[in-house]
Order: sequence, then C-alpha cells, then structure tokens
Amino acid sequence: MIYLLSDGLYRTTASFGFPPEYKAFIERNPITPSRGTLTGRTVIDRRAVHIEDAAIDPEYTWTESQQRGNLRTLLGVPLFREDVVVGVIALGRPRVERFTEKQIALVTTFADQAVIAMENARLLTDTREALEQQTATAEVLQTINSSPGDLAPVFDAMLEKATRLCDAACGVLRIWDGEHFHIGAVHGEPQFSDWLRQRGPSRPPADDPLGRIIKGEGVVHFADASDDAGLQAGGGGQRYAKWDHSAAAQRRCSAWRDHCLPARGSSIF
Repeated sequence: MIYLLSDGLYRTTASFGFPPEYKAFIERNPITPSRGTLTGRTVIDRRAVHIEDAAIDPEYTWTESQQRGNLRTLLGVPLFREDVVVGVIALGRPRVERFTEKQIALVTTFADQAVIAMENARLLTDTREALEQQTATAEVLQTINSSPGDLAPVFDAMLEKATRLCDAACGVLRIWDGEHFHIGAVHGEPQFSDWLRQRGPSRPPADDPLGRIIKGEGVVHFADASDDAGLQAGGGGQRYAKWDHSAAAQRRCSAWRDHCLPARGSSIF
C-alpha cells in the first residue's frame, strides 16, 4: 500500500494484493504517527522500518490490522519531499520472512520515483490552473469590451468563471448601493437563485459576512459555515442555508467565501 499525508493523517491512496474488505478497513482508519503501526513508526523514524513479525513485535499495537490482513513480516519506506515525510510505501507478507537488503533498496528507489511523479503532477496541475485562470480573465475582458454600458453579461461571466475555477457549488455577486445589497448575478441551483431573488434588496446585520464586509473586511472565508460558532450564534449560517431545504439536490454551500470588490461597491458570495 501507499499512504500519503493529508490533513495531518496518512491515508491509503493505492494498494495491491489485498482483498476489498481489508482495503475498506484501511481506508476507514487513517494513520497518525505512532510506533504502534508500521506507517506511523516509519514516519517517526524517518527511515525504512522492517518488522520481522508483527504478531509478536513489542511495539506494534494495531493487531486488528495485522489479523484482518493476515500479515506477519512488514516493511515501510518513507517518501520525502522537502525533508517532510509525505507518504509511506508499506509492504507485508503473510509469513515470517525478512525482506532482503536488495529488496529494501529497490523499494527505496521506487519511493524516490514516487515523489518525483508527485511533484511533476503538482507542477502540471499548477500550470493547468494558471492557464485556466488566464483564459478566464481574457474571456471576462472580452465580455467587457463587447458589452459597453451593460454590466449584466459582465457580472454573469465573471461569476461563472469564479464559481467554476474555484470548484464551488454556487455563487452570488451583489451590488452595494450604500444602503442595501442588490443581486447582480447568481450561479448554481435554480432554486437557490429563485430564493435569493425573492428576497429582494437586503441590508445584512453586523454579524453577517456581508455586514462584516460593509465594515471594511476585504475577504470573509468560512471553511464550513455550519461549524462556525460565531456565524451560527448570529443566525447567519441558517439564513444562507434556508435555500437548501427546497433544492432538488439538497446540497449546501458549506464552504463559501465573501469577497469585496471595493472599486465597484460589489461583493461576490
């Protein structure tokens, strides 16, 4: 198996030779660095870890994994990127039989190659995203040039690009006239759009993300609005989630962001 670091935990991303039931078990149980597991010990020791017999190893405590996988001899090899253990290659045998030095060296080589492949994939993704952003900017500018004096298509194009490039489920562009916010564009579920437009112009309370923008915050960002204590205490999370109950897909925009455009007196939610 190959484990990769994600949000402080090591999660399996590839496997070979294990039954589906064991793979599902491992996927449900991401690993934290500790000496009680092969992967955790490899992360702590920052070197190849060889457990001759997991069934009797005094430090190995993940007996459920060992028994479910019918594993005895284990080998873990770290994946390093910028001196950080970003992953582990974990191998196991159903019998007690040590891996040879040549085999360990071979897996270490594979680990180095895996890090190179990961970095190449990251660079390719970064390049692709940069190109997509440049293309989107050019398309918005083209819309501006082709729609002099008409802001509606400009706002629609801007919001559509922002929503798509950020992989968001929904988006709203509001116009602030000094007293109220007006809807300039909406992108997402039709029910969400209808719900917003039915509300008409609005002046948000101070605890609301839009209220915070009025007071001068340039960006308001919630990783999960339903878990933010301050937002929920003021009722802001419930106000923005009401549309969800009538949406066909029953989806909620939990991760969302308000962004102020000061020059235009506008806000993108």
